[in-house]
Amino acid sequence: MIQLLEKNYLLPILFIGTALLNLATGYLLINQWGLVGAAIARALTLVVMAISITLWAHRYIKFKLNWSLILKVGAASVFMGMVIFKIPVGS
Repeated sequence: MIQLLEKNYLLPILFIGTALLNLATGYLLINQWGLVGAAIARALTLVVMAISITLWAHRYIKFKLNWSLILKVGAASVFMGMVIFKIPVGS
């Protein structure tokens, strides 16, 4: 969406910021949880990137967001992740 607005100068700022966030959260979470920590760090980074792009685009293109639907989908995703995390994996 940012490319359509020809605001490409925002992309390096976004990518560098989320890369730094990924490094910081990865460093903290991988030491404690290993591979699961890496997955959580990456997921958090992707969520922050999606929210940032949406908010920046909203400044230039006015559109309505269905916040109740977004919160329901987010809550369901978190719940599903917690359930899957608790399922034992046999080897």
